[in-house]
Amino acid sequence: MRCNWNLTTPDDSRPTVVNSYVRQKLIENPSFARSCGFTLPDPRRGYRQSHVPSLRKLEQFDQIMSNNGLWGEAAVGQVAKNLKEGFIKLESTLVHDTASAFGSSPQPRRKSTTS
Repeated sequence: MRCNWNLTTPDDSRPTVVNSYVRQKLIENPSFARSCGFTLPDPRRGYRQSHVPSLRKLEQFDQIMSNNGLWGEAAVGQVAKNLKEGFIKLESTLVHDTASAFGSSPQPRRKSTTS
């Protein structure tokens, strides 16, 4: 299993909702958490740096990535890696789903009904 952060998120795409959703998925699916390099907390072993991060840490991480434009760089790098490793194949048609771009979707201009 590969760590794929492209989870289907709730309709409400505010950062806190998305981050809590990602954390929930990491907690409820140990195989997914391990593929992402995390471990589930074990009270017998005490705190370890590899534990699934708290919601606050995920929010801080998301803010740093967003403020520095690193999510876009990571996405481009992942696509390049997927092409190189043959997980996806280059196609002649390019499609861009603007519904998935947070806050970047241009709204169509409405024609005025009044003159």
